[in-house]
Amino acid sequence: MLFVLLLLAGAARAITPREKLSKIIGDVQRLIAAAERKSAKPDPAELAPMVDRFLDHAAEHRGDAAGFEGLKNALDFAHFLDDDRLRVYYAEGMDAALADHLDSPRMGRFVAWMRVPVPVVATMAASYLEEIEASTANDSMRCACAWVRSMQRYDAAGATDEAAKVLVAELGMLRDKHGELPQFSGRTWKEALEQEIRPFVIAGTTAPEIEGVDLEGVHFKLSDYRGRVVLLDFWGFW
Repeated sequence: MLFVLLLLAGAARAITPREKLSKIIGDVQRLIAAAERKSAKPDPAELAPMVDRFLDHAAEHRGDAAGFEGLKNALDFAHFLDDDRLRVYYAEGMDAALADHLDSPRMGRFVAWMRVPVPVVATMAASYLEEIEASTANDSMRCACAWVRSMQRYDAAGATDEAAKVLVAELGMLRDKHGELPQFSGRTWKEALEQEIRPFVIAGTTAPEIEGVDLEGVHFKLSDYRGRVVLLDFWGFW
């Protein structure tokens, strides 16, 4: 009898925050997939309660990584809703993020989304970016805000060659000042900013060597085609 009770106790273990979040994500993805099979959008009446579940998860785990992931998923999936509901959820999610994660590097993910926000929340995003800049005490977050500002100025200037020179200089200064700090992606800011800079400084230079095997099983190198026009097709699936 005791052995059976021990087995039942083990089977009834508490669900972890990650498992709980994965369950909500799975439910949302199935709802979206079902709508896509009908060439339709998810029913807001069904999706909105799931966004609420993400927000409840965030409230249950305030200030830690699990709570942040709840907010991130809430804002991500809220984009499938109508404009009015999106505005409401965006405000609720960002208010919670500022209250619980303002000085955490992970907050940089929301700042990154503010570079080119969804038009319906663009004004709200600009206001939140200003608030984050003025309030955060975290240098990684200050770097995230400055990075987004630089990219927005580049976009507004029409992505000209002169704007690119200014952008490279600004990103280089951020790299030199904040390079060793962690970025929200898990890399350092040095790694992230050098990736941003690289396309601007390698344009017009010799392409790095690429080697591979073609569809006929023949080994090739990119340099074998020097002097000829080469089209590189990068693709993937998931």
